[in-house]
Amino acid sequence: MAAVQSNSASDAPNWASNASYALAIFAGVFSAAAAGALAVSQLTSQSLPGCGPRSACAALAAGPWGTVPGLGWPTSFVGTAYFSAVLSMLLIHGRRVPALLRTIVRVGLVVSLWLLGVMVVGRELCGYCLAVHTGNLVLWAVLERMPCIRFGSAATALRGAVTYALVTIALAGAEHLRHTAAQRSAESQFTDAARQIVEKTRQDAAGATQPATSRSQPTPAAAARDARPNADAFTGRYRLGPSPASIRIVAFTDYQCPDCRRIENELEALIRERSDMSLSVKHFPMCPDCNSYATRNMHPNACWAARAAEAAGILRGSDGFWEMHRALFERKGAFTNTALKELLFDLQYDAAHFIRVMKGAQSLERVERDVNEGAALGLHFTPMIFINGVELRGWNAKDAVRRAVERVAATNPPPLTAASDHPVYAREKLLADWRLQPKRFIAARAGAAALGAADAKVQVVVFGDYRTPETAALDAELRRLVGERADLRYTYRHFPFDQRCNPAVTSTRSPGACRAARLAEAARELGGEEAFWAVHAWLLAHQDELDEAAIERAATAAGLSAGLLQTEMEASEYAAIVQTDARAGQRAGVTHIPSLFINGRYVPRWKNQNRSVLETMIDEAATKP
Repeated sequence: MAAVQSNSASDAPNWASNASYALAIFAGVFSAAAAGALAVSQLTSQSLPGCGPRSACAALAAGPWGTVPGLGWPTSFVGTAYFSAVLSMLLIHGRRVPALLRTIVRVGLVVSLWLLGVMVVGRELCGYCLAVHTGNLVLWAVLERMPCIRFGSAATALRGAVTYALVTIALAGAEHLRHTAAQRSAESQFTDAARQIVEKTRQDAAGATQPATSRSQPTPAAAARDARPNADAFTGRYRLGPSPASIRIVAFTDYQCPDCRRIENELEALIRERSDMSLSVKHFPMCPDCNSYATRNMHPNACWAARAAEAAGILRGSDGFWEMHRALFERKGAFTNTALKELLFDLQYDAAHFIRVMKGAQSLERVERDVNEGAALGLHFTPMIFINGVELRGWNAKDAVRRAVERVAATNPPPLTAASDHPVYAREKLLADWRLQPKRFIAARAGAAALGAADAKVQVVVFGDYRTPETAALDAELRRLVGERADLRYTYRHFPFDQRCNPAVTSTRSPGACRAARLAEAARELGGEEAFWAVHAWLLAHQDELDEAAIERAATAAGLSAGLLQTEMEASEYAAIVQTDARAGQRAGVTHIPSLFINGRYVPRWKNQNRSVLETMIDEAATKP
């Protein structure tokens, strides 16, 4: 009897040890998978569910801790290699934890706590990042309770180092391939843009009538309006270099934008080297405090930085503006009240007076004028570079600005003023952005609701959400066009931004959108296509209504029984239909709603300042393969 008791007692620690070991392995795999998903997302430029371009994931990846400081290596890559190495070390000794491994995990815990603090302070909560760090916390807690051994450190270290190195090498190879592909794409865009810039410069030279000795100052930029902006002169308020100039560069910028800072360094080097070039800048802060077109506060201090630059210009003219401009880029556009006062002291300003001007209406009006002009030109990211009035696409290609300037200079163009430069405005830019898109695969779904002939020349697919005004606006435009054209087919697919039915999102921005989608599909089952489109139109017109009384009104609009419709919509098959559409959208790269595809080509934007170019896109799609 005593022997049986002894065996039972010895089994308990073994069971607990096995459970702890299994939990440690699970935590490591969980964290490695989450970090690996983030790494793959960065490598493929495909958004994870809930991690679109404007998500917390994207903001953190683009932030100062999205890469290892000083190295530029993505943090997700480090995490993937780290957890892979930890798992390999765990597998050597089984239920016993080498002291070296425990120390490594403790260091990893400190890193996780720091990065969690960054997320909390910045209010950027990325689900995948939380998964990585939660798994790491569990891993640490479990290893602290497992038996520790003092031997095996050399073998543990070697195995961990080899695993870390192999994973890092694999990620480096994949990153090299991704970077090469991105550079090829950027180089292709650059080549086309440089050709357009040279052609336009030659045309200007052929028609030049301005004397080269003119030294007239350019007029200030006009506010954006329903015409090509800056009809008199396309230039900023302050200019470096001569006027007239053979090469005239205008850059829309954001003081907290890393790419803008890199381009700024290139431009500063060029303006120091060349006497035939002028440079001016305009503001487009990615911050809703001064930019009504910014849907997300990507750069929280960018508006104040732009207003600080303008305040310096107001107080000290061109010299003051450029002095502050350079100082702001050196500080990456970020400053606290104390840091700003220190900067103003160094630049010998009366801090109180400067801050009053910075906070005044004049500085804000100047920044907003630039923002409106940028929007009229179709700007939706920074930097946006123009050379002699032509946008330099592919500015992210290697030495793109310098090479473009050298190609223009090689034509020996005459000096002209900014009055010669008339960039295309948003309509042409939106069309060009769409033409550059590759075709994407969109998985079909049998029975998806569609209007228009099945063999129509132009096939339009929209992934939408019944609770968003943007979906309603796009749908109304498409249904109008389908009624007017025989060459257009419009297919509507569901992509509700609601976690309850959409596996492709990790947050709910449209409560009730799942229910609305099921309602439309149930109406189709009960009353066919006509009933679907009747309920579809009703839902988009009454986006704030989805109670029982609203369902009754929707049923009446479709000629259906309200009770039968309400019962039918609860069937599981309709939730499955919505999920099928959402997954198809995810595979096609849908990250926001509505997402529009014309003949498989994604449309980044179909309107600007409420001016639609959709019909022009459809006209073009109808005449081209």
